[in-house]
Amino acid sequence: MSSITINNIKPFQKFESNKTYLLLIKVNQTPPHIAVVQNGGYYSYSTHGVKIHSDINAFLSVLNKKQTPSIVIELNTKISSVSIKDYYNNLNSLNENQSCLIPIKKWLVDFNNIFSHTNFIFDMIPILEELNLISNIFNINAQHLILENNSFVLSKYDQNDINKAINSAKQLC
Repeated sequence: MSSITINNIKPFQKFESNKTYLLLIKVNQTPPHIAVVQNGGYYSYSTHGVKIHSDINAFLSVLNKKQTPSIVIELNTKISSVSIKDYYNNLNSLNENQSCLIPIKKWLVDFNNIFSHTNFIFDMIPILEELNLISNIFNINAQHLILENNSFVLSKYDQNDINKAINSAKQLC
């Protein structure tokens, strides 16, 4: 499969409490898990259930302890003003033919309908860039995956890859 290149990646410093971030977790695997950090809270939709405004510092501690390679996309204030919380309410555990991107896509579509034709994070990133909605991009524990020009190559995937990851995660539960 093909890929996209994410450019201008800097070393991660910290999550600022008044900002919104897209978190690409386990970027060394295809597909990565996608979550959101907003106002100091961690939001995730996975086979383990839904996390709504969980302690980001506790999650960051786990990422660092496990040395989980992740990419952090800081979104600008235009999109940060729209709360993500309601998009995670009423969700249960992630099942086959779904994606961790479901609440994020709904949130982005409500912000700008241009996202209605996207189904994967690699479709969304170029649009976020085009609309100047990305402020910064950072890496956590992924320096070994960052190219000399401070870029990262994200492999594209399809729903079958997501289904395999979901089924694999469910077997571990």
